[in-house]
Amino acid sequence: MSVIDIHIHVFGDWNKDGTCHMSSLLGLGSHLAELGGFLADVPTSRDDDDIRDAILHEIQGSLHVNKGVLLAFDKPHDNAGTPMKPILYTPNSWVAEICRKNPDLALFGASVHPYNTDALKELQKAKDDGAVLVKWIPSSQNILPNHEKCRAFYQKLIEYGLPLLCHVGDEHTISEAGGDKSLRAYNHPELLIPALEEGVTVIMAHCCLPIDEDDNDFSEAFMRMMLQAEDRGWRLFADVSALVGKWRRSFMAKQMALRLPHDRLVMGSDWPNAPNLDDDFRTKGNRREYDRIKGIDNVLDRNAEYLKFLGFSDTVMTNAEQIFKIARTPPMLGNPRYIYHFPTF
Repeated sequence: MSVIDIHIHVFGDWNKDGTCHMSSLLGLGSHLAELGGFLADVPTSRDDDDIRDAILHEIQGSLHVNKGVLLAFDKPHDNAGTPMKPILYTPNSWVAEICRKNPDLALFGASVHPYNTDALKELQKAKDDGAVLVKWIPSSQNILPNHEKCRAFYQKLIEYGLPLLCHVGDEHTISEAGGDKSLRAYNHPELLIPALEEGVTVIMAHCCLPIDEDDNDFSEAFMRMMLQAEDRGWRLFADVSALVGKWRRSFMAKQMALRLPHDRLVMGSDWPNAPNLDDDFRTKGNRREYDRIKGIDNVLDRNAEYLKFLGFSDTVMTNAEQIFKIARTPPMLGNPRYIYHFPTF
């Protein structure tokens, strides 16, 4: 089976056609992060086309990854459905075109805001353009996943067989919509329960692991949901993207490899985040292997090998195709005990 990296960001700014948008604040943050080793090498131009070429080159040069899901990123919308000023905007049309021109390397990951008055039309267009999933970051886009406004959207995701790849846990790269820090609560994994009860295939990004001690720690709720998924009939999965990074969470990632069922985990890198592993994992017994992986130039390969080093199996590496297949299968009716009533707020 193919190895598909389902979590690859494409972005940019200063394109003559104005295709993408990235605020100067985010651009500065990205530059500092690159200098600090948080980001892989990305073109200093931050031009849309240069970013596109860089990731396609990375996928093509990978020994482990056959294809990557390139992620669009929709603008935040207010509660009335009006677009807000974005920190980052990567339109579906641009990402779909990249994937259409490079079918051997790239799959289209759409992003559609459910509050948009044309959300269902946009979702249908994304599906027609070949989308394989839809990506949200609730805090950055002002999306409350258990809001009644999402219900029709969830029903269309099921109809179109599209998984929802949703960020859970605190977000550190793209700030909260409108600068409202209270929106961090929108990334709580339990807010995705209504989607799961409707029958949506949900992939929770990054296994909800906190980066530092000041983060909101929703990891226990995440773990509880993952371990309940079988009994509750949920189509619930998690991607392992950014689990090996320049942060203090590699030991928690190892815990995920040990505790979670691998058939509910899926490969991801979170490119351009650079994969790193805490040096505490380097011992006399594994020093040679540890150093070999650390020296791998290709970012996607280094991420994959670090994940295997932590104990994530080949099932995790090849599970994406199976999850896409599950999403295309009409869901069975759930247990009536768990039918969720959407709040209207």
